[in-house]
Amino acid sequence: MEKEIEIGGVRLHYDESGPAGGRPVLLMHGWGCDHSTVASIAGILSAGMHIYNVDLPGHGKSDEPPTVWGVDSFTRLMEEFTERLGLKDPVLIGHSFGGRIAILMSSRNPVSKVVLVDAEFRRVLFRSCGRNKPCPSTLILYKGIFFQVG
Repeated sequence: MEKEIEIGGVRLHYDESGPAGGRPVLLMHGWGCDHSTVASIAGILSAGMHIYNVDLPGHGKSDEPPTVWGVDSFTRLMEEFTERLGLKDPVLIGHSFGGRIAILMSSRNPVSKVVLVDAEFRRVLFRSCGRNKPCPSTLILYKGIFFQVG
């Protein structure tokens, strides 16, 4: 079901699917894409998990950010999104730029798992977690190869 929420003056569009009691999964697409990019993942997981597939600000049906944003601003918005919707220990799935958001978000918030799909993790994974080790329970798909870290 397509929905919208306003956070900090930005209208955020998202698609919600799956059983109400299912584990929450936050899907975040890559730069220049929209939620349809990862819709196939949502379709597979929605049989048993509760999916929140967002259009990041400036993409798809979501508003443009009011100023130029970096990864921290996008991450703060997604943190507020999870708080406002009451998502506890979500699975974060990030494609490309969405993976950078997932990495930073997992370093600051309780999450159950992180899945990175073609995300640039080599430069940000260790620095963002701030523990000189990978973020816990991270599965990475990079150039068609799966890596499990942590």
